Amino acid sequence: MLRRNQLNVHQLEILKLFTRSLDEKGLIEIKRLIVNYLSQKITGLADEVWEEKN
Repeated sequence: MLRRNQLNVHQLEILKLFTRSLDEKGLIEIKRLIVNYLSQKITGLADEVWEEKN
């Protein structure tokens, strides 16, 4: 069972990305990748709802 303050497997995998030395530019690039991924997922879900309602 996952406790409230415990990281899940996916969060731990993301943290492993940061074990390497990373400059500010690299950090910004990773943030953009994550935001773009989440944006695509949300857009896809919104499109599905739109199609269901019309």
